[in-house]
Amino acid sequence: MRFKLRLILYMGLLVATFALPAKAGAHAATITYESSVEVQITAADNDGPMAGAEVIVYEPDLITVYDQGTCDAQGKYSFAPDMSKPGDWKVRINHDHSHLMYVTVGENVSASGGIGGFSTLQIVLMSACVIWGIIGTALYFRRKREANAHS
Repeated sequence: MRFKLRLILYMGLLVATFALPAKAGAHAATITYESSVEVQITAADNDGPMAGAEVIVYEPDLITVYDQGTCDAQGKYSFAPDMSKPGDWKVRINHDHSHLMYVTVGENVSASGGIGGFSTLQIVLMSACVIWGIIGTALYFRRKREANAHS
């Protein structure tokens, strides 16, 4: 009976350790950060940089305009795509002629709502595996101890 109670208490502590989100703070400070990926385009033709070229960026649905502007004197233009919308973003550059290119966003990017780069689902599965391992190990040694007691 005491063994079961101890096992339940350890399991509860283990679940609380892995399942509850960790917060960092000091003296009531709130620390946040934002991470963004910026796509930089350099447009040039045989005459040099496409200074002042019109740039239109479309979301992966290829219909919705996400951003638009003009290239700087070096033919550069940058935008920060919405990482929650992975796929091929169409970029149209208009300068004498219309030029089209696609930028793939989000292929190897993991949006994580979990702890330490793991998603919530991964944390739950890892916790369940650890608990299963602890219970299995405890039952194995309990059975071995009971077998020795009957001998």
